[in-house]
Amino acid sequence: MRIDIKQLFYLIALDKTQHFGQAAEMCHVTQPTLSMRLRNLEKELDVVLIKRSSRFEGFTEEGEKILKWAKTMQSAYDGLQAEAANFRQQLFGQLRIGIVPLTNLNPMLMLQKISALFPEIRFQVLSTNSENIIDRLNSNSLDIGICYLEKANTQQHEIYALKQTELGLLFHRNHFMPSTRTISWHEAVKQPLALLNKENHFRQSVDLAF
Repeated sequence: MRIDIKQLFYLIALDKTQHFGQAAEMCHVTQPTLSMRLRNLEKELDVVLIKRSSRFEGFTEEGEKILKWAKTMQSAYDGLQAEAANFRQQLFGQLRIGIVPLTNLNPMLMLQKISALFPEIRFQVLSTNSENIIDRLNSNSLDIGICYLEKANTQQHEIYALKQTELGLLFHRNHFMPSTRTISWHEAVKQPLALLNKENHFRQSVDLAF
């Protein structure tokens, strides 16, 4: 019996997404191709792995056990690729990045530059809040975090500062017209401002400035 390792990767993708269409998208194949390859895997193993109806309904008991073996084989495959990349003096693997929404950083441009330098690297990007990013860095489920730090722990993390974010004042000319392109905080505080909620980091920065 000869099994194509890609079929095992398709099985793992289905476990991650719990959806045939999303799993196919993750694997960069069409949904019919993914479904066909998974049926081929079942035929080769002579066991039903997936509960099917009009949509994905989970794995059979046998499928859950095969899925564990598939994950073990994926880890071994990644290790093999990493070792080969090391011989070629290249970086290989998955770079896990957590990022908060920022106005002064385009994450896609950053990923494009990293990918150009290290084409063997794959990316997993998570958009979330600063607290979750720091927790995930501490638990080793993220490699890089781009977030706000109120209290930086330089002993636990390597920290690099990004450029400052500029804030803008959106106003209606019938009610307020500044005399210059920039205004001071003293002038802004005199206006009846509509602000973001207090949990938002930009709001916290504004409050500190005031």
